[in-house]
Amino acid sequence: MQAQLFLNKQPVLDSKQALYGYHLSLELVNDVDPATVEWESVMKAFCEDIAEQDGMEGLTAHKPIFYKAPLEVISPDWLPKVDDIANLTVEVGLDVLKNKAA
Repeated sequence: MQAQLFLNKQPVLDSKQALYGYHLSLELVNDVDPATVEWESVMKAFCEDIAEQDGMEGLTAHKPIFYKAPLEVISPDWLPKVDDIANLTVEVGLDVLKNKAA
């Protein structure tokens, strides 16, 4: 079974209810064990799709990004490509802290 990704985009509002940034979460669509996914090919296809649609900056209008993805793709190679790395916050879940191999 081929793994498919879903990119969930949620607005992040400031205290005045104005758009501050976006929370992006990358999730597997089908019920696939993340340990069995060939992540390099899946992420390459995903990044190509994003690039065809004006890239991550176009998707988020140059706003700050709060990013969550499966542990297997939390690496410098697969982080969202942004102009200013200060606009990227990577969300690390408790499952990462419990995984001593990570």
